[in-house]
Amino acid sequence: MSVFLLAVPALLVVVLGYSVGYTVWDALGAPGSPEPAGWATGLVLLVVVTWLLVSRQRRLRRRLRRARARGDAAEAARLRAELSRGRRRSRS
Repeated sequence: MSVFLLAVPALLVVVLGYSVGYTVWDALGAPGSPEPAGWATGLVLLVVVTWLLVSRQRRLRRRLRRARARGDAAEAARLRAELSRGRRRSRS
């Protein structure tokens, strides 16, 4: 079941990028099949979204380390809550 937790959102992002790339290629009337452009756009969108999510997590962890080093307990608690919000899973 945990495979689907990652696979379904990733496939949705790829399909969204595919449809945008395919539509733009077709609308421009470019020569050749629009399918390779659609797949390339979908995969590029997946890479961009993944990079944004990973960089956000790294940025939050770095800010948490700095807040702990400063002794700012309120900021550290807020950042810990924000980091744990993305990690919650059901206990079934």
